[in-house]
Amino acid sequence: MIYVTERDEQIVQDALATAFILLGRLPEDQRPAEITNDIGQLLDRMGGTYAAVLLARATCRLNPGLDPLAVYRSFGIGEPGCRDVASDEQVNTAA
Repeated sequence: MIYVTERDEQIVQDALATAFILLGRLPEDQRPAEITNDIGQLLDRMGGTYAAVLLARATCRLNPGLDPLAVYRSFGIGEPGCRDVASDEQVNTAA
């Protein structure tokens, strides 16, 4: 595979998570089920916590008015000491 940047895989993973969130917003009769399912399977293969972080980030980017901590918690992230594996930064869960 030819790499364009040093972050090609991360860019594609972020794009998949964003696409998955956006496809989920489409009415069911307009949603491409096969593509949506395939993207979901690709995200599952990335690992539960990593995929959850990507999906939470995409949700926050697409909905800037939402509380990021609530979004992360809705994806099962936010326990004290939980690490944001996508950026390897500590997730601040202190209220």
